Amino acid sequence: MEEVRTKVSEVFGLHSRRYGSRRISYDLREDGLSAGRHKIRRVMREEGLKAIQPRSFVPRTTIPATL
Repeated sequence: MEEVRTKVSEVFGLHSRRYGSRRISYDLREDGLSAGRHKIRRVMREEGLKAIQPRSFVPRTTIPATL
């Protein structure tokens, strides 16, 4: 369990706090560490790790006000 906890924190920090439990579970599976997504989610909650959600794109126009 401690190995999972350290690897989750490591992967989370490596990807600039952007990865959630799904992406982290995929990365751990590639590294050969078997842990389910819900276990990773529980570890993230216990450690206080929460992924940063990107802002939605709002286009800004450069059309002048005087037409």
